[in-house]
Amino acid sequence: MKKSKKILIIILIIVLIILSIIAVSLFLFNKEEEDKQRQEQEEIINAEENFKNLFLNLEYSKNEDEAITLAYEMEKKTEGRFDINANVPLLNIDTDTAKNINDEINSLFGQKLLDIVNKSSVYTKYYVDYIAYTNNNIISLIIKATLKEGSDPQRIIVKTFNYDLEKNTIISLEEYLDKVDMDKNIIQNQIINYIREKNEGIDETLAEEYNLYIRDVRSEEYLIENVENYYIGQDGKLYIIFAYGNNTTTETVDVIIVK
Repeated sequence: MKKSKKILIIILIIVLIILSIIAVSLFLFNKEEEDKQRQEQEEIINAEENFKNLFLNLEYSKNEDEAITLAYEMEKKTEGRFDINANVPLLNIDTDTAKNINDEINSLFGQKLLDIVNKSSVYTKYYVDYIAYTNNNIISLIIKATLKEGSDPQRIIVKTFNYDLEKNTIISLEEYLDKVDMDKNIIQNQIINYIREKNEGIDETLAEEYNLYIRDVRSEEYLIENVENYYIGQDGKLYIIFAYGNNTTTETVDVIIVK
């Protein structure tokens, strides 16, 4: 009888130890999941600020053996006329596609630089920076310009180019999603939900007074097939960019991290 009681006590102790281990494991697992969700939420909240910080304290290579090199730069201030710090890149690949990309870069950013120096009639600030990442044989080149002309509100202009090294072509967002087998419907919903949340609580009268950008969630610019700007970051994640300053005078940039 005593022996049976002792065995029962041992079994109970073992059961309690096992239950304690399970409880601790569940607690640690839940804590890890909560920390992961909190980190992801912080990434989403800080996405725009983190994007701007990518372009701080950059150094640009002139090495002709690299795929992305510094084509030309200008740092010049003339009192009463302009403040320029422009670094314009070159896609250093000998293909027609690369040539077309370089022509577009010159048209968008180089020509503006010349216009400011030669023709500007109001004091203008113009900064151009770029950064590039390579993931799975795709080069993502992201160019960001900050433009302030006279009394107009400041603009942030963003242009990305995603170059497929295997096919020597530009790869669109839709093509990239097919390439990596990502569900377009899920990502489309993520874009719409993100834009809808950004608009919540914005009063149109205050928006006009403080130059706040009001998004139209029904706009076709939010459709995946129409998205012009995206990149694959250093972390391998997909980032979708809506830079409204490309077409109007605003600094507003939406950055959606695709999960």
